[in-house]
Amino acid sequence: MSSYASNLSLLLDGSVAALVVQEGLRPINGNVIFPPTYAGEKSGDKSRYNLNPTRNGTLTTVDSIPSQANRIEPLFMQAPYAALVPQVTVKAGTHTANLLEMGHRLADAAIRFTALGETINGAFEQYRLHGNAIPLAKLGPTSLIFGVWDSRNTHTKVPRLLNAEITATDVEPLQKLSQFTPTFEYTDIGIDEKEQKKAAEVGLAHVPNAGLGGVVVHGAIQRTVTLNLAGLRAFRGETDEQTPALQNYLLGLALLATYAPVDYNLRQGCHLVRNPEQACNTRLIRQDGTEETLALSLDSILAFASQAAAAFGVGENRELAFDTKQVKDAIKKASGKGNE
Repeated sequence: MSSYASNLSLLLDGSVAALVVQEGLRPINGNVIFPPTYAGEKSGDKSRYNLNPTRNGTLTTVDSIPSQANRIEPLFMQAPYAALVPQVTVKAGTHTANLLEMGHRLADAAIRFTALGETINGAFEQYRLHGNAIPLAKLGPTSLIFGVWDSRNTHTKVPRLLNAEITATDVEPLQKLSQFTPTFEYTDIGIDEKEQKKAAEVGLAHVPNAGLGGVVVHGAIQRTVTLNLAGLRAFRGETDEQTPALQNYLLGLALLATYAPVDYNLRQGCHLVRNPEQACNTRLIRQDGTEETLALSLDSILAFASQAAAAFGVGENRELAFDTKQVKDAIKKASGKGNE
């Protein structure tokens, strides 16, 4: 086993570019899966799959990078990982949301319109103007790992360090045909010919349907996770002395996000499990292009992450209330600018 496995902080060595983890997946039954659907090219077009012809067959996206990020991030709401990051919740009416569930992370309107809004602005500015990532790491460290763009306030962008994606190779799209038959015929319920044209709107018409029927996978289904270690090393503290603790903390969280078990029940018709015939493979990619195979255990990663979190100091947990007045003030301000 490489020495990196016993001293994970060595992954921050300047000679290392990235960590790449690949694992094979398979459907729970058969070889037909249903990828995510996307809008058609033109308004009114039917939905479609993301299919890309290659010389080795058609490639399709099974779960995109943003979608994988949204599936992984809530892991930090669960024990034992929850103790390693601030648990920040926002209550609006009867609904409460955790920051780890918010699509735009620290830039999400759900948390920006709270008493923490100005503090978040200040943290973004510290990073944008001075390169100091510690305030963001104290508020919401996963925003640094999965990326965040404060598009409406400070315009700060933090590229994601971790990219996870599931793809399938050599796929063939299928068509699905179906027919709905109502319980009663028109003659049974006294509907005339004119009324039959509107019967579908109330569920009483014969309705044929044609649509996407999934894809047959002739090749392989693979999940690939890439951790940008060069990008992680770019994060700095306010002083050089603070930087190692910050980087080790983020490294521990990023490795947990990479290796923690996740559920691959992605959607109706796309329930995947690990493929025992394609073992998980971890490669360390160096700046000079050479590679090294690693064997890392989740237990050793959790131990490292826990020690790094204790050394860095996890940010405080917060329970916040959504402030509707802030929203109304922002709308008035935006409307005033539009009338100038």
